[in-house]
Amino acid sequence: YPALGLGAILARSKTISPSMIMAGVNSLASLSPALKNPEASLLPDLADVRAVSVDVTAGVVRQAVEEGNATDQQTIKVVKGEMGISLEDYIRVSGHFPISRLPFSRRAREAALMYRAECGTPCTDRSSSSIKAV
Repeated sequence: YPALGLGAILARSKTISPSMIMAGVNSLASLSPALKNPEASLLPDLADVRAVSVDVTAGVVRQAVEEGNATDQQTIKVVKGEMGISLEDYIRVSGHFPISRLPFSRRAREAALMYRAECGTPCTDRSSSSIKAV
């Protein structure tokens, strides 16, 4: 469940709570192709792994912020809408996904690279050493 870990790392969550796990599960469940077609697979296609990971990570981060488990001030501001970037875009440019492989237009890619450069160390230097499961 890499997106669960990524969400905890981006939020610098103090713990990985059961509600954060459920938020990730609910995000993944909402992307099930079977919701639109009962004969389709239960899980999204592996080709969509990056997009699915962003959505699941966002669900985990939002839950961490909602329950006061997040400690990364920048991520908290993004979730609260104070940074002028969506949480999903922030996840994409946070240093964990290579921008050159994301489905951005050239202009959006340049903006993402500029945001990453302006963001500096907090966007790319994430340590999970203090995270513990509960």
